[in-house]
Amino acid sequence: DYAAAFLASPASGYTRGIKIADEDSIIASVLELLASRQHPWLEYLAIEKTAVGRRPAPRELVKAMVAAAPQLHTLELDSQHVLEGNEIAAMRRLELRGADAIDLDGPLDGVEELDLALDVRGGIDTSWPPRLLARLPNLRVLDLARNDPATGDRDVFDSGSPSPPLRRGFPPRRLRARSPCSTTSTSRP
Repeated sequence: DYAAAFLASPASGYTRGIKIADEDSIIASVLELLASRQHPWLEYLAIEKTAVGRRPAPRELVKAMVAAAPQLHTLELDSQHVLEGNEIAAMRRLELRGADAIDLDGPLDGVEELDLALDVRGGIDTSWPPRLLARLPNLRVLDLARNDPATGDRDVFDSGSPSPPLRRGFPPRRLRARSPCSTTSTSRP
């Protein structure tokens, strides 16, 4: 198994990030490998489910993996139902592609930056963005640059309604927003 060989090799200590891209069972097996021993070098983890299913990685496994990687500060999730629970509450940066990439049941107090790319090809649950933002009490940076209607996705900023999905629920004056041009504007009380 490539992942096991790599994690056991001296080269793993020189790696700051890992990307897992596969189906549920492979993702779970790599997370088990990561949870099996300490990885103080791991700072960034990206997980992409290639087969959509409703079986997220279980919270106990996520908790053990996070405990084994004390320097982990950035988590990128791509697809639907990748992880469940709030065991990632200490992450400083969360990158999500898909409105339901993570199944949350409480706040994520550590998250200060959210890179949110909504996959809206099939539509968007307009109650979802406010629910997510309400669970990020210490959010300071919201990056929406990857939401580009030119890609064929619906424009999440102008859904044709008087109150587009992403305009409702934004905590005003609490965020530093990044525009698609990579410039930064600050908005502080």
